Amino acid sequence: MTDLIGQEMIYLAKEQEAKDWQASESPDLADFLLMFAEVGITASTADKLATLWLTMANQWRQTAASFGAIRLKSKSDIKSAASAEAVQSVVDAIDWPT
Repeated sequence: MTDLIGQEMIYLAKEQEAKDWQASESPDLADFLLMFAEVGITASTADKLATLWLTMANQWRQTAASFGAIRLKSKSDIKSAASAEAVQSVVDAIDWPT
């Protein structure tokens, strides 16, 4: 996860540009400012870059879903814990994906 102010907005904008690029019958790279700035750096073509951005967005959603489930389950378990030891047991059992 990137810790940069506004980075989330940039990732969302990149995802939308990638979707728009793939949906266009004859896209002009000049109309896709974020892609224009990154083609040749991250990927050699706009098609490859769009595919990469959409793949990364999908991977992030899968990771976010996994983290969300762990967080919500742990929060619920801590809320119903009867003692500090039980809370510690919940915390110790958290298995974050690597």
